[in-house]
Amino acid sequence: MATGLSHRLRQAMAAPVGIGLASFVHVIVAAVGVGAVFAQSDAAFQTLKFAGAGYLGWLGIKQWRSTSSPLDVSIGSNSQPRTFELLRRGMVVSLTNPKAILQYVAVLPQFIDANSPAGPQFATLALISAPMVIADYTIYTAAATGIASKLTERRTRALRRATAAIYILAAVVLATK
Repeated sequence: MATGLSHRLRQAMAAPVGIGLASFVHVIVAAVGVGAVFAQSDAAFQTLKFAGAGYLGWLGIKQWRSTSSPLDVSIGSNSQPRTFELLRRGMVVSLTNPKAILQYVAVLPQFIDANSPAGPQFATLALISAPMVIADYTIYTAAATGIASKLTERRTRALRRATAAIYILAAVVLATK
């Protein structure tokens, strides 16, 4: 949603794609069993948790410091967001989310038939889950972009500050749980 509030829809769509690409990594992690390491190793889980908390905190600070001008959604806008950066941000947020990893590790194996080769089954699950994830986050991004285009400068600043506060609060909660 923060990406949708800060960029035009066309550029902001890179973030859901990044999250969807990260879901492929999550499926691979579940298939290889690395997720089981995180589930069993408190040190590995804590390392990932603090990395995720640090990244969320950094995003919050970056959002807090961002400019507060209203979103320019006109076709002729001179602002050129770095699409690759938005894609990377979506991936990193998802990849450093320990709950996402554990969710994939806990849910996906239930759909695997132990009597059949696991590889093709996990590949099928990845090909199903990634588009679903992209569709879900596309809805959030489009809604945020639509909201942002209606905001005044003052309201945009307030919304970005609220978003930053939520990122920072999420980082603190993640780090202290």
